[in-house]
Amino acid sequence: MKQSLKDVGALTEQAAQQIDAIEFSLPFSLIEDQIHQGALITGDAVSNFANRVAEGTKRYFVKKQRTGKIIKKKGWWRLPKCRSTCFR
Repeated sequence: MKQSLKDVGALTEQAAQQIDAIEFSLPFSLIEDQIHQGALITGDAVSNFANRVAEGTKRYFVKKQRTGKIIKKKGWWRLPKCRSTCFR
């Protein structure tokens, strides 16, 4: 996706490097909660698991944004500097 944005001039190399440098700390329970106990491991099951993890991750950040733990500045979403308290 970044390459497509670069190709049309919507993303600079500097901005791409800034995006790559962002670190996120997610609770492992976000992944664990998406595992269905006793499920068979098939292609569909793995695909569904990946989709549930993606949706859970989106919900996690929406919740953090709504509680003010993530703030928007100059068109980019960023985490506050107090990272030690952001993900509790």
